[in-house]
Amino acid sequence: MADLNHNATGFAAVMSPAETAAIDAGLRSYMLRVYAYMGGGLVLGGIAALGLRAASVTDDIAQASYVMRAGRVIPIPAGLAVQGRDILLTDLGHAVLVSPLKWAIIFAPLALVVSLSFGAARLRPATAQVLFWLYATLIGLSLASLLLFYGHVSVARAAVPAEDRTTIKRVFER
Repeated sequence: MADLNHNATGFAAVMSPAETAAIDAGLRSYMLRVYAYMGGGLVLGGIAALGLRAASVTDDIAQASYVMRAGRVIPIPAGLAVQGRDILLTDLGHAVLVSPLKWAIIFAPLALVVSLSFGAARLRPATAQVLFWLYATLIGLSLASLLLFYGHVSVARAAVPAEDRTTIKRVFER
């Protein structure tokens, strides 16, 4: 069994307070970059979800091809009277949110993670960063269907609860 004695005697004697402060500053800088990338990924995913929703749903019956009413999606018949809870879908909206293509969009982030797990150690940093941004975009696209049923404000509030928002503010105020 491994020796689990984590007593750091001697560690402080080897490093001066200035060296310890430099390490702490470097670690803080590194973690702030990590948080910035993660925050950027959240923003990119949100923009992708809102963009897909904006391209998929319309309020104009002349631009709509399908209507989602009471959980059913039907082509728009002539003379349709739009009711308050109807969701009018464009051709793109029907293709990515209702047709079998929706399953490819939903499982694309999982497929990317599984494929990356086999070769992540061999990736260059620039390639890993591009794949991270791709992953963030795919997550946003896969969650875009939530915006059909819930408003964008309620989804944003669910994604970042109030206590997390204050924590994020505290981290970046230092």
